[in-house]
Amino acid sequence: MATKTWNGSNGPFASAASWSSLSTPASGDIAVITGGSVTATGVLPAALTIDLVSSRSSSPELFLSDATLLSSSQVNVTAGGSLATLRARGEVNLQGTVVVNGSSPGAAFIRIDDTVSNGPSRLLNTGRIRVTDTPLQVVPFGANPGNQFQNDGLISIQSTGAPLAAYVAVQLTGTGTIQIGIGATFEAASAVGAGQTFVFDQGLNGSSTLRMDSGTQFGGRLSGFASSDRLQLVSPRWDTAAYASTGADSGVLSFSLGGVVQSTLAFQGAYTLSSFNLQQSAQSGNGQALTLITTTVAEVAALPLPTPNNGTPGNDTFVDDAGNRLYLGGDGFDVLTLDEGRRGASFFLLGNGDVQFSHGGQTDILRGIEQVRFLDGREVFDNTDTAATITRMYQSGLGRVPDQSGVNFWIGRLTAGAPLAALAEGFLTSPEFAGRFGTTLSNGDFVTRIYQNVLGRDPEPDGFNFWKGNLDNNRATRAETLAGISESAENRAATAGQVSRGLWDISETSGQVARLYDTALGRRPDAGGLGFWTRTIDGGAALVDLANAFVSSAEFQSTYGALDNRAFVNAIYLNTLDRAGEADGVNFWTGVLNGGTSRAEVVVSFSESVEHQQLTQPNILNEEPRNYGILLA
Repeated sequence: MATKTWNGSNGPFASAASWSSLSTPASGDIAVITGGSVTATGVLPAALTIDLVSSRSSSPELFLSDATLLSSSQVNVTAGGSLATLRARGEVNLQGTVVVNGSSPGAAFIRIDDTVSNGPSRLLNTGRIRVTDTPLQVVPFGANPGNQFQNDGLISIQSTGAPLAAYVAVQLTGTGTIQIGIGATFEAASAVGAGQTFVFDQGLNGSSTLRMDSGTQFGGRLSGFASSDRLQLVSPRWDTAAYASTGADSGVLSFSLGGVVQSTLAFQGAYTLSSFNLQQSAQSGNGQALTLITTTVAEVAALPLPTPNNGTPGNDTFVDDAGNRLYLGGDGFDVLTLDEGRRGASFFLLGNGDVQFSHGGQTDILRGIEQVRFLDGREVFDNTDTAATITRMYQSGLGRVPDQSGVNFWIGRLTAGAPLAALAEGFLTSPEFAGRFGTTLSNGDFVTRIYQNVLGRDPEPDGFNFWKGNLDNNRATRAETLAGISESAENRAATAGQVSRGLWDISETSGQVARLYDTALGRRPDAGGLGFWTRTIDGGAALVDLANAFVSSAEFQSTYGALDNRAFVNAIYLNTLDRAGEADGVNFWTGVLNGGTSRAEVVVSFSESVEHQQLTQPNILNEEPRNYGILLA
């Protein structure tokens, strides 16, 4: 594999002399375009990675002219302060993956070009286009009305922070899926064909938006549309709305003016007209905004069925394969293992109970899988798992999802034999619990409040008398009562949907390893190193053993090896805590080293300090679901 960089004016792949001073990119190579324009034609080499990288001073272009990108290849369009353009002319087939990312104020363009051929041009996506960090615009380059963007694959718009939008101004045809993530917007400024399925991501916070501009003919289907999501119609005004069922779980919402239909929207799911709140939208002028006011989740159209991996009637452990897979766990306890981190992966609960798992440029379907194990933790789908028990207790006692450190701590305690009531007791004595329930409740009032907050209803007479009687006669403590109601069959059933969407449990060992990389080596861990050292420590080695290995490495010695103890302490303060050491601290740790404590032991102490854990939290214990997992190098 070779990396070949183009930063000139114009040149084709076919001309070796035009590609810097190196040969034309071949199968498995990385082709980097940082300036000018490069034209690629025909079937491109297999397993080719093309990095299209703009900067504030350059706006590179990849010009695909009657070209095919094979399924094993990838184009990374990275906008770094200006435009990065992927232009398509003639018949262009994207069988691989296109990733759009970058930083503000950059933008990424896909241009459908008919200026030379005079006939219509078509961009065919049978792979995946992932928009993650910078806006994407798909626009015509020419005026041929037959230009089209045929999506027979997947377009995924997943915001990792600020709101993110994809804008398509050419007719959208095909039978593919467009996934609109939380905080993301898809805007259609041209006709949308009937074969497109728009899937709204579901989450606890944030919304997904689909916007149809004025005059847009919309024939797509909408799935997963929930109460926080929005549809914006910038179209002629309407005076009548109607919903007509077209099947047991599908229907069409139409808008008419003077008896003439102006717009229609096709839904998957059991809706009625009363399911929608129709209102004028000041934001879109003469348009209308729709907001679903029920919590009914529509049936989600499945992606094209991937290659199946079948389990046995017993317990199975699947090792993730390349390509899109359908993992069928069946009976028993079934686990999928991956040699990668959790950061950047996403889980989406489909209407049929399957889980769509997107990671590393591929999309898998999980059916009957109880756990997905990453290098840095596990995603839990098992309602009987300790992580599920702890999540229910946090919601019952504190009315919120647990923080990751809390999950780690209580999994350790419960696994070691502590009763669930110990967790409940910790909640009962906390200011957070007192703020919800007060501190002066009688036993009867306590039972009623627990029912209301946990089960969302008043207690039935038998249940009230049972729990109150136990408290009055000292047969149970309030902590045991809270734990009992939290783990009741009713609450387990009520929270099963949340578990089915996945619960993240970070590996405490992986967090320690990642922090030690930062302290000792001044960098984020690579996937291989994180996996190796996590397995080593989980296998019985101590954290100081890893520190000893790091301290002995050339990487560590080049920074710290020649320093005396005081200079070493000063350097550790700066490199680990991003500040100079206070005099007392420097004197203390210098004395510790002079007294015979090893540098490896001091490195561990700094690495696991509360201050360092707080500094590294965004990269290790990020509480934003889309940023779960350890940020790797």
